[in-house]
Amino acid sequence: MSPKIVALCKDKGAFTQKDNRVTKYKDVFQTEKKVNRRIFLQGEAGSGKTTFLAKLAIEWCKSTSCHMKSSKNTDLETNELVIYDRTKFSIFSICHEQSDMPCSSPATNDDSDTSTASSVTTEHSNMSWASFETIEESDISWQFDSSSDVRDSSAYSEAISHTNNSSNIFADVEALQDYMFVFYITLRNSVKQVDVYTMIKIQILDSIYSQDDREKPYRLVNEIMKRERCFVLLDGLDEWTGSEDHHNIPTLVSVYKQTVMLITTRPWKSAEGKVKHSDIDAVLQQEGINEPLELSRIILSRLVAKAELEIKHSAFRHYIWDQKLGKLISSPIMLVVIVCSYTEGIEFKGSKCEIYIPLLESLFKKANSNTCTFQQPPPLSVLHTN
Repeated sequence: MSPKIVALCKDKGAFTQKDNRVTKYKDVFQTEKKVNRRIFLQGEAGSGKTTFLAKLAIEWCKSTSCHMKSSKNTDLETNELVIYDRTKFSIFSICHEQSDMPCSSPATNDDSDTSTASSVTTEHSNMSWASFETIEESDISWQFDSSSDVRDSSAYSEAISHTNNSSNIFADVEALQDYMFVFYITLRNSVKQVDVYTMIKIQILDSIYSQDDREKPYRLVNEIMKRERCFVLLDGLDEWTGSEDHHNIPTLVSVYKQTVMLITTRPWKSAEGKVKHSDIDAVLQQEGINEPLELSRIILSRLVAKAELEIKHSAFRHYIWDQKLGKLISSPIMLVVIVCSYTEGIEFKGSKCEIYIPLLESLFKKANSNTCTFQQPPPLSVLHTN
């Protein structure tokens, strides 16, 4: 499903929300034709921030792949690597010439070594906003297990097809081709690092190369970031602590002049006021999805038989209206809880606390047998926030 994103306007030293919808990638990267080098995407838990980054990265892979298929006569030697971290979609693409210097554009490699990467990219690119899997340890994101007992997969396919054909939001994937390289970083895995280049080395390169083989890739990525237009996706500023000095956001050295950063965070982190306005070029607010009832139809298509889908969905819509749950279902995580509970015969009366009960239960069921204690008991406010 297409995300509902609005741009916040800078007014008298503060960012205020106006009805300024963002429906194109171009509007994410630019404000009044000026390139935004530091972009913040904020939203509450479960609003779809991580999924938006994942979709953006996958769209970049698709558009770049299609673009390169039309210019296969290149003499460049190419390596394309897709690395999966705990969120399963860290993406890093290297393109270099015989001299190991970065080239002007990436290409595809038909060698067997990259067949896995190609198949993985294809597999994820065929997934919709609704079913894209973003598994994290601290958040619950909507996901569907392909091995589960699906009543009628054809109903699900029809629902997905209907949605994909009806939405043109963020369809300008050609805007992504302006960036030659994309790096995805999970900030909670680099809580003590400040430098973005160091994060890339630790999270991506170190997971590919042994310690004795890392010097050459380190130099290559450094040259890439100096010379090429790069896009760094930094997910979860609210889970990042950084060092104890004046650095309040991850930093780039000035020589990486063509690199753009897109940073996701929750509103409370922005409200702390520790990030200087001079470090912010644009602030976007993610408010969930545009068509929550369409997403509810897709979810129901995975839970009920095809013959029952229309009747069940009509009844669900009346249920949402009668119980005044309309303001809650724009959040994907809340919508999934409401739909799944509804199919199990559990109906909510509009209380958020009531909805959070099954959400917390599902989290507790994922707990493992490992026990740990706080080194220093956190203040009550921190416990409440988490």
